[in-house]
Amino acid sequence: MFGDELKKFLLARFPDAREVSGGREVAMRCRFCGDSQKDNNARHLYISVADDVPMYNCFHCPAHGMLTDEVLKMMLPDFTTTDIEMFTALKNNNRAKLKTMRMVMNKNHTYNIFNTYISDNQMSKIKLQYINKRLGLNLTYRDLLEDKIVLNLWDLLDSNHITEYTRYEKTIDELNKYSIGFLSMDNSYVTMKNLNYGKSSKYLNNRYNNYSIFKNPAQSKKIYLIPTQVNLASITPIKVHIAEGQFDILSIFYNLRGGDRRNNIYAAICGKSYSVI
Repeated sequence: MFGDELKKFLLARFPDAREVSGGREVAMRCRFCGDSQKDNNARHLYISVADDVPMYNCFHCPAHGMLTDEVLKMMLPDFTTTDIEMFTALKNNNRAKLKTMRMVMNKNHTYNIFNTYISDNQMSKIKLQYINKRLGLNLTYRDLLEDKIVLNLWDLLDSNHITEYTRYEKTIDELNKYSIGFLSMDNSYVTMKNLNYGKSSKYLNNRYNNYSIFKNPAQSKKIYLIPTQVNLASITPIKVHIAEGQFDILSIFYNLRGGDRRNNIYAAICGKSYSVI
């Protein structure tokens, strides 16, 4: 296991290194900030040595991120032949682990469904007012499209040339008129918030109704994610926000995080399952 090799190397190469967290991490004095100048026993730099991509984090300064061969070189300015061998092994390990991560992510099928059109009519305006009043915001149609909010179900189906429906057209009419939808992570489902709950027809009288865009989707991920930009190689931590419902996560996104899409993940569970975690 590479993690064991890395741990053995760190403990041997850095005299102040100590095994912590039941052997899952190595703690040492930080080579970036020098730790406490008053306490020689202070060790704030932690390096994970599990069998995965190793990460480092200093609890005394901003230094943190993936432990790459270049970072390890910075910690060992006068490196030896043995050090060079570890640099190569670390680089190969990270390359292999990241490749495996990409392969797993690529298995997640995403459908080519685009949320690009909203009919500008009275019904759309009423729904937009409802959203803004509930969130205390002043969002526009453009904002809703960017956040994968489906104001009208027929707009989504028609603009994507979907002609094979998974429910009766009369049912779609009711969903279209009285519901606000949220396009799922893989673009296969629309979770519809029922604005007419208590007065809906028998089979739609639920707080939320799911509409499957395809009859036999390859996957059934009903999770709602607000589109963001995540850079896995960035030293900036990726912050994950999880809420129960769509309006909850939208409120976190806009009201608590100021609409920050950089290195943030905003997810709504959309159901009884916690598989989103």
